[in-house]
Amino acid sequence: MLNVNLVMRKRAVGHATLTGPAHSTTLGVTGNVVDVLVGVMEHFGGCHCSNIRVRLRLTKAPADIPLRACACSFCRAHQTRTVADPGGLFEVEADDWSLVEPYRFGSRTADYLVCRRCGIYVGALCETPAGTRAVVNVNCLTDRAQFTQAPSAPDYDGETTQTRLARRAVNWMPAMVHR
Repeated sequence: MLNVNLVMRKRAVGHATLTGPAHSTTLGVTGNVVDVLVGVMEHFGGCHCSNIRVRLRLTKAPADIPLRACACSFCRAHQTRTVADPGGLFEVEADDWSLVEPYRFGSRTADYLVCRRCGIYVGALCETPAGTRAVVNVNCLTDRAQFTQAPSAPDYDGETTQTRLARRAVNWMPAMVHR
């Protein structure tokens, strides 16, 4: 273990960035990513052609975050591994928003962001009573290999729209879209 002082700035660590208030904390180093016991882990990624870029802030280390692989046909076709941290934040931006397909299917309650140029699915956005919420496909992150938990396979068939939106308001993470 390594004892370091965190300051009011961002410090790059491998593919993640550590952000936190000025205080001491203990960090465990595994590979090129720091497992943060106190603080926020930032992860970056996007689509293959770099038109869509994402930033993901998590309150836990990647190995400690539960993943999901929804049983719907879209997620099975894309072999997704999604993550949501209600205490975190998802941010997305694009060089050319006309190349971002906000694909909707099934209950039509979320926009699944797919790049029209390279075909990569980066995540889904949903408007809920609690605000804009998101799940992120960790396969689009540069440090995707650090997310090591086996994904659960929830089945949301038969869920009402009201129940779905309420579940997402609680379980999905806050999101910001930069247009």
